[in-house]
Parts: sequence; C-alpha cells; structure tokens
Amino acid sequence: MNRNEQIKALEKQWLMEARWEGIERHYSAEEVVKLRGSVQIEHTLARRGAERLWNF
Repeated sequence: MNRNEQIKALEKQWLMEARWEGIERHYSAEEVVKLRGSVQIEHTLARRGAERLWNF
C-alpha cells in the first residue's frame, strides 16, 4: 500500500469505525502516516483478539 492509499485508509477508518467516534485530533492522517516507520509490524494474535472484542 503506497502512502496516499495509507492516508485515505486511515481517514476512512477514522470516519467509519465506532472506536474513533468523538475523538478530537489536532493532526491529520497525512501527519500520522508520515511519522510511521518504514516497516509495518503486525501482531496477528493481538489484532485478531481486538477485532473479536470490537465485533462482539
């Protein structure tokens, strides 16, 4: 996923997921993506557990 796709995905996530409802941000999705490292680490078990909780 390129940088622009990451920005759009993050903006969509912030708008669509109930988890982020009511959160006030003083930064943009572009700034968040810019500050991320170049290697994306995924913690599969943690992600799956969190998804399970949010979808419960």
